[in-house]
Amino acid sequence: MDTLVPSELEVPWRHAEALRGAAELASAVARRLRSIAEALPADVAARADVEAYADRLGALGGESATLMPIPVHRWLAECCTEWRSRAEESGVRLLFEPALVDADGLFDAERLRLALDEVVANAVRAAAQLPADLVRAVTVRVEHVASDGAEIGPVPPLEAGSYLRITVADTGPGMDSATRTRAPHPADGLGLAIAYGAVRQAGGALWIDSTEGWGTRVFLFVRKVPAPTVRTARDVVLVVEDEAQVRVVVRRLLAGQGFEVLESSNGRDALEVLHRHQGRVGAVVTDVVMPVMGGRDLVKAIREMDDGIPVICMSGFADQERLLDGIGPAVPLIEKPFTSQQLIATLRGALGATAH
Repeated sequence: MDTLVPSELEVPWRHAEALRGAAELASAVARRLRSIAEALPADVAARADVEAYADRLGALGGESATLMPIPVHRWLAECCTEWRSRAEESGVRLLFEPALVDADGLFDAERLRLALDEVVANAVRAAAQLPADLVRAVTVRVEHVASDGAEIGPVPPLEAGSYLRITVADTGPGMDSATRTRAPHPADGLGLAIAYGAVRQAGGALWIDSTEGWGTRVFLFVRKVPAPTVRTARDVVLVVEDEAQVRVVVRRLLAGQGFEVLESSNGRDALEVLHRHQGRVGAVVTDVVMPVMGGRDLVKAIREMDDGIPVICMSGFADQERLLDGIGPAVPLIEKPFTSQQLIATLRGALGATAH
């Protein structure tokens, strides 16, 4: 395990201040967009788009974080699969170097993914600037580091504890001092501000190390969960939805938060999945109106099978509550379209309720 020491190459305080300012700008724009959305009639299609964009900007600015322990190696390996295909399109090789031992990091997976998407895309663009006969590469590396709580050179201090350092390094041309100073400012895009907000919300840190002619490295620190987590049925969620596109979106949201996701397109198939994976499924997220067997009958069947499995219903119909009449104890119901924060909060609440 490395110990953090001062370095003249670490990003100065003014970078941190610029990143903080950019994150605050994202939150301010989000608030303004919400005001605009509230002034629009509810039946205007553009209102949903404005609200969705406001939620995304608000998340990037540090609002409503959903911090969960995430197995970093597996999560990053999945991310790198997508990043690698994009890098290859630009003639850049992307490498993933995990630490020898995996560990759980504490962060908002959706927000950190948005952040790393930006950082990796910047690194790929930088590496692609090199001539074809030189090494065009981006490396994503994970290391275990420790902080004693002291200030690290000119960088804002980390609290004492154990961290996972995610480094995105490119072989590009690097930055001169003027570019390095300007990089975190909102005028040059919100990419680094997104990353800064993602890690600082979880008690981490970010800085840049770049030298002209020697490439760039972006360091992101996330807190390491001290005790290893054991995977249980509470980590496995069955998603039941007849619309494939919606099912894919929900699966990605849940997988991004570290859940293992099983899928089914209707209630009857869902019961078969529950039988095959008996004892493994911790929760069910289901649509209400589906062919073959809808959500109402599925909830009843699940309660007969195992009333300890929490069920969350989702629906886009106006008279949603009526669709669930007569099923006994209340079932959490979220209205489509919903945000990732709404889904995760409802799911965690349902899982927490069954744990008592």
